[in-house]
Amino acid sequence: MLGGFAWRSTNYKQSTVPIGTQDIAAAVIGSQVNLYRFNKTNPSLTALMLPAVSEPGRVFFTTNASYYIKITGNLSWNISFYGNWDNQPPANLPGSNYGTSLGLAWTFGSSLRTTPRTYP
Repeated sequence: MLGGFAWRSTNYKQSTVPIGTQDIAAAVIGSQVNLYRFNKTNPSLTALMLPAVSEPGRVFFTTNASYYIKITGNLSWNISFYGNWDNQPPANLPGSNYGTSLGLAWTFGSSLRTTPRTYP
């Protein structure tokens, strides 16, 4: 779990209606879950809620779910799903953005994404 304060500065470009830059102060409430139980996989989930302090009633929410699979040695494959939501977006703009990404990773040195080794 985590909490704190944030400052969002969004500069909208190429919009049908010129909006300019929005500066918003927000609180941050979030959590992250990483599971290292498995030897070859590593799922993680992150979620953040940002209630706007400078614009009461406006709330931002973002989430990211990732799944890493160890292929061999230091080579792994991953898939991620992300989503971002704004309950009061500027006029003529969508209130959500979501998608997915795929990747290959090569780990070297010390990394936070490696699966802990188990010893007999």
